[in-house]
Amino acid sequence: MKASPLDLLTGFMVLVTVIALVASVDVNRETVCVRGERGKALVLDVPEDRTIVLRYTHSVRQTVTIETYHIERGAIVLRSVKMGDGASSALYDEGMSFMDGGAVRIEGLNVRLGGLKLRVGDVGRPVLTIGNTQIDLSDVFGLGEGVEIRLGGCA
Repeated sequence: MKASPLDLLTGFMVLVTVIALVASVDVNRETVCVRGERGKALVLDVPEDRTIVLRYTHSVRQTVTIETYHIERGAIVLRSVKMGDGASSALYDEGMSFMDGGAVRIEGLNVRLGGLKLRVGDVGRPVLTIGNTQIDLSDVFGLGEGVEIRLGGCA
């Protein structure tokens, strides 16, 4: 059976569409998945500075805590923790902790993690910053929700 010109044209258009779709996929695109235990998920691009910041109120100490992570070679790496409301420090002693205007800072960390798991609490009210995107996890996922943050898509 010989194909009609219309069949050939349709086949050609399908082939062009598939090639265009494949060419538009950025194989080097890195993403962060933020997924709640009830299935709601966000996929965000890894920012140029490769930094993730998690800010929350510590449930025991009742102080603002800021954890700074860096994305390196397929892992989320904890680099620093700041507890308290003091001003930021200009000191960066490798692996040292110190007081800074009422805050305790721990710098020079290199704790490699496959991902982060946390529970969104009424006290903690965690806010995740990835690039220029700030996500109030309480607003997005709701209080009491377990949330996992990891590299890659959410499929």
